[in-house]
Amino acid sequence: RMEKAQEELHRALVVDPELAQAYNLLGLVDERKGDPIEAERMYREAVCYRPDLAEARNNLANFLVAEGRYDEAGFEFRQAIAAAPDSAEARHSHGLFLVITKSYADAEAELRKAVELDPGAPVFHSDLADVLVQKGDDTEAKAQYQAALKAKPDLDSANLGLGLLLAGAGDRAASKSYCEAAMKSSDSDIREQARQCLQR
Repeated sequence: RMEKAQEELHRALVVDPELAQAYNLLGLVDERKGDPIEAERMYREAVCYRPDLAEARNNLANFLVAEGRYDEAGFEFRQAIAAAPDSAEARHSHGLFLVITKSYADAEAELRKAVELDPGAPVFHSDLADVLVQKGDDTEAKAQYQAALKAKPDLDSANLGLGLLLAGAGDRAASKSYCEAAMKSSDSDIREQARQCLQR
């Protein structure tokens, strides 16, 4: 109910024109509505009124990554973490950004921190496992995929990752069930990778 949310948030700003969280949420609404110019403006308003609002910094950083503006994104991620060092979400987002920029050692450190801060988040384990695969640490990667699937058995990325890992290790029988689970994904890229794995 995007229109209703937007209406209520604007009402909140009439009462308090400096309510940073309202601007932050409006940025999310504008992103979902496909209005990047207004989304960025809202995030920056939130940061202007509350420079220490880590959630707004993180949302702005993720927005900038999607826009391909990596230098600006890196700055906002660092500001988000400085404002809230114990934010698992900010650490996770920064870790994924570092993967994109191929800073794998730093990415691993951030994703480990995210897992440490919120060990119950399955996607954090799965994303850390992906980085460990890049590093060649298949043993720990397998453990991280398994931790993700223990918490969320239908997590597509973890099923695919573990399926590919096991196939690469020559364990086709064990790999099959995970790739078959990944074939149920709504993500066409995951389905295609799983299909190719099953056909090898």
